Amino acid sequence: MKERKDFHNTMKTRKINHVVLTWMLIVSFSSCALLTLFTIQVQYRNFQHESQIARERFIAGQKKSMRQQVNEAVRYASFNNQQTKDRLQTEIRSRVYEAWSVASHIYQANSGVLSNKEIAERIKEALRPIRFNNGRGYYFIVSLDGIEELYPTRPEFEGMNLIDLRDISGKYVIQDEIMMVKNHTEGFVTGYWPNPVIPDDKGSLQYSFVKIFKPMNWLIGTGEFLHNVEQELKTETLEWLSKIRYGEGSYIFVDTYKGDAMLMNGKIVKEPTNIWTLEDPNGIKIIQEQAKTAKSNPEGGFLEYLWRPENGDVSFPVISFVKTFPEWEWVVGSSIYIADIEKAIVEQQER
Repeated sequence: MKERKDFHNTMKTRKINHVVLTWMLIVSFSSCALLTLFTIQVQYRNFQHESQIARERFIAGQKKSMRQQVNEAVRYASFNNQQTKDRLQTEIRSRVYEAWSVASHIYQANSGVLSNKEIAERIKEALRPIRFNNGRGYYFIVSLDGIEELYPTRPEFEGMNLIDLRDISGKYVIQDEIMMVKNHTEGFVTGYWPNPVIPDDKGSLQYSFVKIFKPMNWLIGTGEFLHNVEQELKTETLEWLSKIRYGEGSYIFVDTYKGDAMLMNGKIVKEPTNIWTLEDPNGIKIIQEQAKTAKSNPEGGFLEYLWRPENGDVSFPVISFVKTFPEWEWVVGSSIYIADIEKAIVEQQER
């Protein structure tokens, strides 16, 4: 009887121990599960926070890159603009030196053989057909008493005394040229004349370089409009800017203050195209807003709008940075599609 009672107690104890163990395991597993879930939630929150920080840092990095590229573009344009006068003067000086060398060679080769009149005709006819600067440039010759000896584009004036010729501003340009070579043998003079490449031009600044040619008592010279050299430098600047690429599909764009597109989608606009009234699907006048933002922020500014990619049918959100280059009345900018930013962030999140 006692043995049966002891056996019963033993079984009861085992059953209790089993129940306790079971509950302990349940509690342990539950605690581990709760702890794991809590840890996952904390890590997920941290991930979300880090993702937001990563997004902000990535966007800040892209904005910094855009700002740097645009600032570099403006610096390059500024450098070229500063070279305009020097480039013009260097070009026309070297051209006159070449003409002077030709005249000197003809004179020396024929002196004592031909008369001065015959030598003069040979010099003039040697220089008459020469053109440069895309056909704009030519040589002129004036005697030191004011007689026009060579004027290829207006031959009807040759042989006439133009000592009293005045430019649009009223300057006696021939007298200035004669005074320059008499006092310094060579040098630059300026005048204002209608520029043939500008429709209905009322007068543009022209630089001339003249050099004395003593054997014939002449001055030999040529000239160029500052505007023309500036236009050439603008073209060279746009060509350089059109080659800039950074990131994925990011490039420089350029428009004038009046909305004339100069550089669009990373390509030079060949035909005159005014996009001043261009709107995005939300009605934002893109070019006007760019000009407004750039002009109101001397260091440049950011704005957002929708833009349709080249050969695309749908517009996408972009962030742009724009800055003015006042000397040429340009708005220079760069953009990045927000979708590209999000794509890069998603790739980072997946990693």
